[in-house]
Amino acid sequence: LHHAIEAVSIDPLDTRAQRVLAWCYCHKHEFGLAEFHFDQALALNRANTLTMVSAALGFAFADALGRAAALAAEVRLHQAGQEPFHAIYLAVTDYLSGDFDRAEAGLAQGTGLMTTVGGWHAAALCKLGRHDAARQRLQTWLDEISPQWRGAGAVTAPAVLDWFTAIFPLRQDRVRDDLGATLAALLRE
Repeated sequence: LHHAIEAVSIDPLDTRAQRVLAWCYCHKHEFGLAEFHFDQALALNRANTLTMVSAALGFAFADALGRAAALAAEVRLHQAGQEPFHAIYLAVTDYLSGDFDRAEAGLAQGTGLMTTVGGWHAAALCKLGRHDAARQRLQTWLDEISPQWRGAGAVTAPAVLDWFTAIFPLRQDRVRDDLGATLAALLRE
């Protein structure tokens, strides 16, 4: 946070510095400041796809779902310049915005792009009522995570789910609780 504030102080017109500062505030759960700096980044360079997709996800984490969905729709109009991981940011934005069909489609294409894709994908499948596919995706993801596990204690499905639901800066505890409950239910089925 110190370095991000310093970067914005040195060059307040640097879109990247504004975006990094926004994410720092997001992870500190200071969502008002996060939204302000996402807005600053967008005002400085709204044509930058990374800025747009990053802000969309940040707004989704901040529970500004209308803004997140509108920005995600705008991003989709600009396919040029998108990186593969942008699809994951958009898919998680869609999930948090309640568009589980679109989230699932994006996450299905993201296997191997990010460590967390499988958790979101399993949750999206579950929300769509595709429980068999969700259980299978969850197990595949747990198998992917197990060799990489560096958490305290042995790797267990509940430990991985606790880690997964804790790492995202979600403004609303109810969203985190729902995500955890959705995945935990798949373990019990």
